[in-house]
Amino acid sequence: MGNCFAKPKKLSSPVMAPVSVSVPVTLGKPKKKSTAEIVPHDHHSTVRLYGTPISSHTAYIRFALQHKGVPVRFTPSISDPPLIEVGSERVSGSRESLLQYIESKFPNPPLAVKKCNGEDAKPWVVTLTALQHRSMTWHVERLLRWSEDLGARGGKKRGGCGGGIDPRVGTPKMEVKKFNRSYSQLLELMLEHAQMEEREHCKEHFVEEEIQVLPYIEATELSKPKQRRVLEQSLDVMQGTHSRLFNFFLEGLLPLDAMQYLDLVAMCHDEERMSSMLQMIEETNNL
Repeated sequence: MGNCFAKPKKLSSPVMAPVSVSVPVTLGKPKKKSTAEIVPHDHHSTVRLYGTPISSHTAYIRFALQHKGVPVRFTPSISDPPLIEVGSERVSGSRESLLQYIESKFPNPPLAVKKCNGEDAKPWVVTLTALQHRSMTWHVERLLRWSEDLGARGGKKRGGCGGGIDPRVGTPKMEVKKFNRSYSQLLELMLEHAQMEEREHCKEHFVEEEIQVLPYIEATELSKPKQRRVLEQSLDVMQGTHSRLFNFFLEGLLPLDAMQYLDLVAMCHDEERMSSMLQMIEETNNL
């Protein structure tokens, strides 16, 4: 397949770096959209992507394109690194350079992290923890809105004013089942993160941890190898979060945050782990 194309141009400028997942019920429009609320834009032309399906490099670029809401036609090939075709342009290169190209062609939503002064000095595990807090807080608040919405509609019969359970999400039994599943996933995520049992206090716990604990971690000057070991240990402890719950976890993050989280995972230099996590996203979205 790779011989069918003209020689792609290489990009050298480095930068950092789903199929849409529907929320079971609409519970009020947030100011910013999480990864669970990204939908394709019809006005974009189709982006063609060629690459090895089992490659984390290819899966990472697919993930980025899906966040942009652009239609993507993926063709498995032996192209390594992957190749992107937009109109008459054919581009190949490193993960960072391809992300930079995607950012230039499709600016919104932004996916590349713009670092502030001193950002590089922040330990990776601090950023990892803060992103985990954001995801869990988003899921807690969504479930609270969802439960309030179910309670408000629960006593109404279908066909009346308000219509009871929204037929677009299935029967009342189906919606309650979806709610229970989301609750169970969130509980497992939270228990893995901090062994917490009281949902109503988790946001306060996160704020307290970020104010009192994370600054101490930032104050410790860890070498890159030590940072990598701490990061790997954090990922190992939260095995469920980074396997069967990973797609659920990413739903609670903005696209920019989701890409930053994947960048942190990539810093462990564990190709097998990275590939497995990205493939998990693809499998979940194709269900």
